[in-house]
Amino acid sequence: MCALQVERNGDECDALVRDLWARPDVGPARTAVAVDGERVLASLTVLPEHLRVCGVDVAAAQIEFVASVEDHSHRGLVRSLMELAHGWCASEGRLVQLIAGIPYFYRRFGYEYAIPFAPIRAVRDDVPSPDGVTVRPAVAGDAAAVAALQPPPADVTGMRDEAWFRRALASGWLVAERDGAVVGSARFGPGPPGVTGVALLSAVAGEAAAVTALLVHAGPTGGVEERPPVTDVVLPLTERLDRAYAMYVRVADPVAFVEGLRPVLTDRLRASPYADHTADFTVTSYASSIVLRIAGGEVVSVASGGPEQQVPPKDGIGVPPDQLVTLLFGRHGVKGLSDRHDDVLLGSSAELADVLFPRLTSDVTLL
Repeated sequence: MCALQVERNGDECDALVRDLWARPDVGPARTAVAVDGERVLASLTVLPEHLRVCGVDVAAAQIEFVASVEDHSHRGLVRSLMELAHGWCASEGRLVQLIAGIPYFYRRFGYEYAIPFAPIRAVRDDVPSPDGVTVRPAVAGDAAAVAALQPPPADVTGMRDEAWFRRALASGWLVAERDGAVVGSARFGPGPPGVTGVALLSAVAGEAAAVTALLVHAGPTGGVEERPPVTDVVLPLTERLDRAYAMYVRVADPVAFVEGLRPVLTDRLRASPYADHTADFTVTSYASSIVLRIAGGEVVSVASGGPEQQVPPKDGIGVPPDQLVTLLFGRHGVKGLSDRHDDVLLGSSAELADVLFPRLTSDVTLL
């Protein structure tokens, strides 16, 4: 299996896959393979993840190291493995699956580009080296210092503790030091899908001089993600690349996902002009619906509903099924989603929908 991943996804996969097999929460039992005799034709691995969405913990999974041998591509092997992985996730109550990978490919399996990555900026070739700061590869012992440097969580964030950083630091992380103390960090590796020829600094954190030192280390062929709280340092030393990209997200049971967010939805209502509102608010995806029962500004229940002939409903909105997850994760907010898609219809419920489904910030780093 390692040989297949190296062949299809790069030399660095060998060590990463072996590390995952050694982890008690992953291991061989979370890898699915298609074989012909002793030959591995396709494989993928399911990593347990936890997201925090506006303060609510959500069990999730990252599907990673997806590959098939070239002479067996387009034969349905990956589809069969994805179905198996989705079954594992359902049995464990993992409502959300995440993937960063080949453009368009995973949309065929029910995924949407729902969580945006930060915009990428190219590092200029005249970035001045700061005095007194050095950059070196990170080691596991840096985990506590790196974790302490991370910014406050976004609305949608991965739950990262010191143990996560201890594992992650073994794969491409850098730290910047001043007088022996870690004052900055960044993950350094290949650019995202669709961005070629750029080695990318991501999850950058630390003081201004440390961030500058990391940019110098990346060099003129490097890129950096534009994300708070280092944006003000990064902007004058970089140039924006004309490329937006996002993480694939799948939610097999949107009703269960929204049920978990009921306290969040209630808080949004109570902080708005709809604090005393009562209605059955319908989010229809045309063939089926999600019905929010609102009583006195509280979302008291979430239920599945049938198809809607009237779109948008009198009390509700219309969102096609291939944009529903994007709505729930707040990539554009409901009004931004309506501006981008002709079949997102808000009608007279636009303002209430904007309260319930605003634009959210996100900061999710995989692996």
